[in-house]
Amino acid sequence: MSPGRRAYLDWMRGLAVVIMVGWHTLDSWTLPADKATNAFWYCMLIGGFAAPMFLFSAGVSVALAFGSRSRKAETARSNVLGAACSEQSAPSTLQNLRSASWGAAWPIVKRGAWIWVLAILFRFQSDVLGGRTTLRDILRLDVIRGNTLKVDILNVMGPAIALAAIALGLTRTLPARLAACIAGTCAFAFLTPAVRNSTMLAALPDPIEWYFRPWAGRTTFTLFPWAGFVLAGAAIGVLIDRTQDRDSERRLIGWFAIAGLALWLVAGASTWMPPLFGASDFWRSSPSFFFIRVGVLTAGVAACYAWEARPGAGRRFSPMRQFGVTSLFIYWIHVEMAYGGMSRPIRGQLPLPWAFVAFLIFLAAMLGLSVLKTRIATAWRARKTG
Repeated sequence: MSPGRRAYLDWMRGLAVVIMVGWHTLDSWTLPADKATNAFWYCMLIGGFAAPMFLFSAGVSVALAFGSRSRKAETARSNVLGAACSEQSAPSTLQNLRSASWGAAWPIVKRGAWIWVLAILFRFQSDVLGGRTTLRDILRLDVIRGNTLKVDILNVMGPAIALAAIALGLTRTLPARLAACIAGTCAFAFLTPAVRNSTMLAALPDPIEWYFRPWAGRTTFTLFPWAGFVLAGAAIGVLIDRTQDRDSERRLIGWFAIAGLALWLVAGASTWMPPLFGASDFWRSSPSFFFIRVGVLTAGVAACYAWEARPGAGRRFSPMRQFGVTSLFIYWIHVEMAYGGMSRPIRGQLPLPWAFVAFLIFLAAMLGLSVLKTRIATAWRARKTG
């Protein structure tokens, strides 16, 4: 692990990868009859936490990256100004702070945009491998159509990362940044029922409307409420970033456990109350279910911290941490393997227990590819710097 890297956050991201791979393989390879069993329903319930955990972890990373860049920018500015910094007028000091904040946010905004581009490229790759795009389509540039426009998790993650970075870059103090992230989280959660039921969205072009509410066959994830998980994670990341030492971080993690469980219970209790923001489907658009998951994820940060804090954990190889540091790579390669032509002979053909065994074998293969990818990247960086 590189110095200063928080292993428990990598472990949590790795857990999201394992759940994601597990759900995709079971969903693709299990017999239709077995999908009607209670056991498969519980697999689906657990699998439903992969995407929120993935997005939540991305939000935490946004806040930590922003904090690191901000401190570097402020240190560099202080070194340049030297003794003159103490003689600056208040407006000049505020202007420098604004410049440093936005300078730290802008690279993360660009990263969010790049992830959105990757989402389009991923769908284009899926079209090519699935035979939905022909050479004639490519030569005519007629490729941005059909499945390529489908809205998936990366399509939402990219804009949400950019939005979180903008919220952090436009605020100056920790309370303001925390308030902005929490307000954004609540907005995406509470407005979801109204957005889903709105008739105004019908005037939008279909590919844009798909980003706001589900459309059969075209979108699995939408900005409402899924972008809220990124902002919720950013709020957690802002708090983690302000810790000065291990003791303060450990105390903060303890509060995460308490706050996460409290939010979980309060959100669960709210399901018995009349809806305040319009009719909603509990599993798809309910603010209560959204905050139940945020509570579980917040408490999950504490659980991952406790696991990685056990004696000797940091000195041993961890498959979860390995998956965590190569999460985007695993996402990119596994989806086509699970749903594409490579697995066609077993798609929908395995009883649930055998599908689970196949998932474990597939997961081991993904771990091997992850390790290989890391070694190749390390060797390439060493050659480049050498």
